[in-house]
Amino acid sequence: MAVKLEREKLLLAQLPELSLKILEIAKSRGRITVKEAVAITNANRNTIKKHLESLVENKHLQKNGVGKGTWYRVIE
Repeated sequence: MAVKLEREKLLLAQLPELSLKILEIAKSRGRITVKEAVAITNANRNTIKKHLESLVENKHLQKNGVGKGTWYRVIE
């Protein structure tokens, strides 16, 4: 368990600031949409989408749904 936590800390330390902010929002709310992330961070929609894609690829977030109904949750 301790090894897994250390590994996660190292992985999170390498993430861009915006990705960390998106993860924090998703953890606090339970889930997040692109629209919510844009509203909260004031970042460009396409930038948010790239960060979300990267977080999904690196198994930090799970993508649910398609199109406008898409939302993301933290993988624990």
